[in-house]
Parts: sequence; structure tokens; C-alpha cells
Amino acid sequence: NNSEKKIGLRNMDDQKQRHVSHSPKSRLHEISSASGPWLHAWYDPMAHLKSTSSRIATVDITNDGNHALLVVDDSKRLKVFRGMNLISSHKLLDHASCLSIFYPSSLRKGGHSNNPNNNPSRSSSLPAVGVGTGSYVYIYRSMRPYYKFTLPTIKINSDELHIWNSARLNSNISNQETLNLLIELQKTLQTQSSENNVQSLTFRSMFILSITDKTEQLKYIESYKSAELMVNTCITCMTSIQKQDVETNAISSLIIGTENNEILFLDSSGCNIDKTINIPSTPFHLSVIGLLSVDYRIVIATRSNTIYTIRNGKLLGNFIQLESAITSMIAFNKNIIVSCINKTLYAYHIKGNNIKLWSLYFKHNITTIEPMIGNQFQGNDNNFFLCGFENGEIAMYNNNQQIHLLKSASNSPITALKFGKYGREDSTLIILNQTGCLNVKIMSRR
Repeated sequence: NNSEKKIGLRNMDDQKQRHVSHSPKSRLHEISSASGPWLHAWYDPMAHLKSTSSRIATVDITNDGNHALLVVDDSKRLKVFRGMNLISSHKLLDHASCLSIFYPSSLRKGGHSNNPNNNPSRSSSLPAVGVGTGSYVYIYRSMRPYYKFTLPTIKINSDELHIWNSARLNSNISNQETLNLLIELQKTLQTQSSENNVQSLTFRSMFILSITDKTEQLKYIESYKSAELMVNTCITCMTSIQKQDVETNAISSLIIGTENNEILFLDSSGCNIDKTINIPSTPFHLSVIGLLSVDYRIVIATRSNTIYTIRNGKLLGNFIQLESAITSMIAFNKNIIVSCINKTLYAYHIKGNNIKLWSLYFKHNITTIEPMIGNQFQGNDNNFFLCGFENGEIAMYNNNQQIHLLKSASNSPITALKFGKYGREDSTLIILNQTGCLNVKIMSRR
């Protein structure tokens, strides 16, 4: 009887251990162990990929389930990797500031109604790649150049435009007269600077008026007056938003942030502007939560250390004011995670008020933040994300609790992180550092 009791107790202990091994706490214990959750997949120290998180993406470019890595680096090239091979490289005309993937709205005709490809909320075409360079978005389909979208020009002061058009079209107006008119206009605008909606002079006029030598001023007017006065803005950031379905291949469209404090909503073809919203400062990072046709928020990090929120096409009055310059930001679930140049990580609620949920302080600067989104990370209180640091380390967090610290062989600063699908793996971490090394890690399935 005693032996039977001992055997029964051992079986109960085994069942408890099996139950504990599958619990969330034991999972966190496994992750925090020395081996960590990452399996080494690929390391290329000679990749020469000098880029940032806003210029890398993974996407299934051929709809065969095999995700490729797209990187726009400082060499002005769009590079495509599959597996451990560079399969193509596309020359760009200028340095790119951002890269985004979206699915256009072209649908196949015909077919049965039960065919998922005929779902009006899903795109039946291959994903499109948008690369933002200067005032243009170069759109690639099937990794071939398809369309160049040009940002609208900035509105110019009507008096200044009249002065330059008269100098260009009327040969009877001398360069001295043009200079005198520009000086008078500058004085007029300076007296009206206290009023709202006063447009400043363009760079062309300001540059000529800043020259102290009168002969040089007249020389520049002569060289500039033959060209039509136009002012272009630049793309600072870009992302995509899904229309009415959360599926990967659902119809989506581009959202662009510009240098002149505008947020542009493009249509699903990427050829036209559906809506323009002005914000108080220049954006440099966009994060999207929700669906365009249902309910959505766009969280915007700006250069004025302020985070604004657009909800369903309207700029909300409440905003988040940070103590120092923002280095990186992500918004997912119900949280906004933001890092600042003072080596601090903050968390705020998605509603965009100034109440901090928590904050963490570090010895090294935070270079980039990347959310960890997937079925294995879902939960009411789970908010998994990764932080890259200036000393080459990568920390995994769940809210304000550090789960694992990945130390790299080199101390080179982390410049880009991308977590998601690569190849046929669902949970892959792609790492770029300042020396251009490419490192790929796969999360263990245990």
C-alpha cells in the first residue's frame, strides 16, 4: 500500500510538472534562461546594409508563402533577399527616407463567389512596394517600376509668385526692379509676422536677400528668373493602413508624412490623394492601429518632441509632450512605447493623454524599437517588444519587464530591427548594425 501511494504521488508530481511547463510563467522562465529564445539562422558581416527600421520590410512578393527581405540602404539601392541570397538589386535616383508595403485594390474578374480571391476586402494582385525618396513615391509591382507618385507643390505667397512670373515673362522689368520688389515684400511680411497664416518667402528669394553684395544679388536673379517658381516638399515617413480586413493580403493604402507638416492619405492604387490633414509639427514616424473603414488611429511622432493622434480622419486635441527629442516610437494594442534621447523609455495609453503608464532608464541610448506581433504574443496584458541599443544589445520586454537580453559579438550600435515572417518562418528577427552586418535569428518553437 505504501509503495502504491508513492507511485501515485510521483504521477501527480509528473502531471503538475507537465502543467507548469505549459504555463505562461514557465514560458517566461525558459525565455529568460541563458540560451534564450533565439536560434541562429544567418550572419553576413559583409552584407554592407546600412539602413534604418523605416527602410526595411518583409513581404511575400510572389504569393507563394516564402517571405523575402526588402532593404533600402545608403547606397541608393533597393535590395531583395530570399533565404541567404541576394536575388535582385534596384538602383534608386536618390536617397530613400522610408519604405512601405501595401496591397492595391485591383480585383480579378469572374470566378465563383466562394473563392477567397474574389472577396472585395482582399487584394488579388501581388503586393506593391512604395519607396519614398524626396518628393516622390516610387511604386514597384512584381519588383518592377510601376508608377511614380509626386507630392503636390507647396502653396507660394501670391505676391512673390507675381514678382517672379513678371520677371520671367516680361523682359521690360529689370533685375533691379525685381530686387526692390522682393525687399519691399520682405518688409511687409515682417510687419505681418504676428498674424496667423502668413506665408514666408521661398528659399530662392530668401537666399538672394541674404546676399550682402548687390552685384551678386542681381547675378542670381538673372540666373533664376528663367525658371518657374515652384516649391516641393519632402517625404519624412510613410506607412500603410488596411481598409476593412485584418488579413495579410487585405486591401491597403499608403499614408505619407511630409516636411511641411501634412499627413496625406492615398487611395489604394497609390496614385491619388484621398485626404490631407495638417498637423502642428513635422512628422518623422507614423504608427497605425485599426482599419480605415471601421475605426482607426494614426499615432504621429514629430520633431517638436510631441506625439499627436489622428482618429477617423480628425486630429485630436489631446497630445503627448515629451521631455527630450524622440528617437523611436511604436503603437500597438493599447499602448504607445516611445524612446527619447535622454536614454529613457516611456509608455502611454493609446488615447494620447500625458499620463505615463511606466518609464525605464538605461545606461545606453535606445536606437530603435520593434513590436512583436503574433498569435503567441496575444493576451490581455501582453505587450511584447524589442529594443536595440547603442552598445549592440537587443532587449526583449513585456511591458516594463525585461524577458531576455541578446548580446551581439560586436559592440556596433543597432540601426534596424524587423520582427515578423521571413522565408517560411513566422517569428524571425532581422538585425542590422552600424557596420552593415546582417544577422537573422529565428524564435524557438518550444
